[in-house]
Amino acid sequence: MKKKDLLGMMSFADEKYVKEADPDSAAKKHKKSRFKVGLIAACVSCAAVACALYLFLPFSVTEKLKQVDISKYADSEYYELIQKMNTYSLSINSIYADGNIKNNFDRIMSGIKYGNLIDEVLGDSKFEVDEPLYAAPPSYDENESYVEITDNQTAGVTEGDLIKRSDKYIYYLSANTLSIYSINGEESTRIGSYNIYENNKNYYIELYEMYLSQDCRTVIVIAPYYNPSDSTVKTDIIALDVSNPCEVKEKAIVSVAGAYKSSRIANGNILLITSYRPSLNKIDFDNEKTFIPQIDCGNGEESIPADSIISPDELTSTCYTVITMLDETSLDVKDSAAYISYLDDIYVSNSNIYVTRQYTENTDETSKTMTEINYICYAEDKLENKGSISIEGYIKDRYSLDEYNGILRAVTTTRKYGYRKTITSANLYCISLEDNSIIAQVVAFAPIGETVHSVRFDGDAAYVCTAVVVTDPVFFFDLSDLNNITYKDTGNISGFSSSLINLKNGYLLGIGVGDMRGTLKIEVYEETADGVQPVCKYETKETVGYSSDYKSYYIDRENNMVGLGLNTYGKNGTEEEYLLVMFDGYSLRELVKTSLAGEPEYKRAVCIDGYVYMFGTDDFKVIKVF
Repeated sequence: MKKKDLLGMMSFADEKYVKEADPDSAAKKHKKSRFKVGLIAACVSCAAVACALYLFLPFSVTEKLKQVDISKYADSEYYELIQKMNTYSLSINSIYADGNIKNNFDRIMSGIKYGNLIDEVLGDSKFEVDEPLYAAPPSYDENESYVEITDNQTAGVTEGDLIKRSDKYIYYLSANTLSIYSINGEESTRIGSYNIYENNKNYYIELYEMYLSQDCRTVIVIAPYYNPSDSTVKTDIIALDVSNPCEVKEKAIVSVAGAYKSSRIANGNILLITSYRPSLNKIDFDNEKTFIPQIDCGNGEESIPADSIISPDELTSTCYTVITMLDETSLDVKDSAAYISYLDDIYVSNSNIYVTRQYTENTDETSKTMTEINYICYAEDKLENKGSISIEGYIKDRYSLDEYNGILRAVTTTRKYGYRKTITSANLYCISLEDNSIIAQVVAFAPIGETVHSVRFDGDAAYVCTAVVVTDPVFFFDLSDLNNITYKDTGNISGFSSSLINLKNGYLLGIGVGDMRGTLKIEVYEETADGVQPVCKYETKETVGYSSDYKSYYIDRENNMVGLGLNTYGKNGTEEEYLLVMFDGYSLRELVKTSLAGEPEYKRAVCIDGYVYMFGTDDFKVIKVF
């Protein structure tokens, strides 16, 4: 008899016959059952009461954000900033005082409406960390030369990553461990490692990045961590001596306020960008450390000077984007600056750092999303603010910005709110850096209802993918003549691209979602006289997830190869894999699809002399491809 049939028959058994067969046993079972039910009910009741107490008991944040007399700070160099912060805190105070937020339930439910308000009040939080993974075998070679792997957005501006290499070794940052591997095909081994967590700090290991010096003797690790003494997040810049891979040693360390956002190395300088968020309920204007970012160069913390803090007329957040310029070799701090309320996307060109701030512009009948772009020049070993400009819409990510021949190009998703209706489209702007004015624009080029999913600038060309759900066009813009900008598109095709990659010979490759969720689509496009047409595509079904982090992709334009990490659903559940494909001019060929442990965003690969070296969070594999 089948199991499900037996269970079905048992469900019809009359309970009184069970009792008659063994009344003592049945009574015991029922007594035990009633006890379990009562115990569970009691636990549920306690949990419900605790939840209700947390969610619905009234509280007053106004007591913590009450108005203070700031006139006594009139002589402070930070007085203008104090005025703005006090006004902003009172505006948040009014949200609570007006009855919008009476308890924790209102606080949670208002998270979307009030954006970062809760974070503004509560400040930073603590992350958990994992344990170290490996130990190191003993061998090394002193002679190396640097080879770049990461596909950097700006030529000449190096980005931090989890992988770097020389002509002899590959350096991979897995969780909190730096591992060094020999380059020897299938005989490659790990020859050295360094456990950063031994510094006894609660590091945010999933946010690590690193650099390798040109002489290959120093690895610089960027490691944000939680500081329990003042409940803030800080970022360490740690210089490691890797001249002997078997005996990696710490050389120097500098600590900067704020959580790690991004970094670059350019002109011999490290440009470190962090996010510092003071808690409104802990701000004390008598104590600069509670509301001004601090930098510790080894001689104690010092506040960033007031004339190096840039702010809008009205704050939209008390969160700072902190820019610190350090000497790449000595880690000496050369200069620093902070932008308060500019907490969105960061783009770094050969001479400027751009920071953005999203806000809402209201009229009598509608509201629209706006973005203010402010930029600072770093070209002369100092940070000099150059002003700002506002454009309509919001910026998806840093790849939506590009500086070219004195012009900043930007693509935005426009969003207008009216009565019970939201309208979206897309705009392209060209901004002169001489006077921060818009000198050319293409307004509402995407169909109504679409949003920008990916952007790629390539010299005088710009590629933009917009989409509604899983149907998209890909646009090609000719920006060679700003007085006559023209564009073409593919028309609606299935899926959308979350990343666009320019290949050689004018081809464009998109990575994203196919005609249905759960399908990874890699597609190649080319420009024709009439528009942009798809050339070929590669798809994998049952895709649970794939890396949408552009930096994680292995891109070899010489051989038109692209690799990325993904998770698929197979016979044994979720399978963690790495995929490498090649465009041969006609089709996308699968070169490698193999198991590789780790989350897709943290997987890295590099192809050397016909071998592909693949790295996962706790995995390493080498396969010969040609």
